[in-house]
Amino acid sequence: MSTRTASIGRKGILEIAEDLFTQRSYQAVSIRDIAQACGVTNAALYYHFPNKESLFHEVLNQHAARLSDEMRAAGKGMSNQKARLVAMLCEYVHLASEPRSALFSFRREAKDLHIGDMHVQRKQLMLSMLAPIEEVFDDAIAAGTLRSPGSKNSPAALLTGMLHALMMHRSACDFDTLREEDIKMTVDILWKGMEI
Repeated sequence: MSTRTASIGRKGILEIAEDLFTQRSYQAVSIRDIAQACGVTNAALYYHFPNKESLFHEVLNQHAARLSDEMRAAGKGMSNQKARLVAMLCEYVHLASEPRSALFSFRREAKDLHIGDMHVQRKQLMLSMLAPIEEVFDDAIAAGTLRSPGSKNSPAALLTGMLHALMMHRSACDFDTLREEDIKMTVDILWKGMEI
């Protein structure tokens, strides 16, 4: 392995690959493009990743983990569970509404790829992204504030689905992205439906 490969490392390769996939798309970026952008050979890239698909899987995982961390950080120190949830969802909406949100462009591309276990990968990506929101609901259920919706129902999935529908409506009506008041209203609707 060359000195340059050692200095850029796996993490650096993932960051550069994410940038390229976001800017151009999975289909438009080759291993050679990524290797050149990293300043390494194709062989050096293959040292870390057996193929482009596995590199893409890792980029998805890294991106989802970063989104989850940013959401948790946004909700840290909030006075109650609802306020924590609103702060986390404000961060989520901010990240999701970026012009070329990597998460959603990656999800769209993954859906079209039909490679390997991409269905499983998409499911893991969604579960990772929803985990911080599920944690808030789990805490509220454990505290006796909310009732459990049952093992097959995900309040986090329902809540983010409601927010996406509202974002699409606002976009179709040429409004700005969601405001904090919109997020609070959506959280209130679901929260009241689950209160004990």
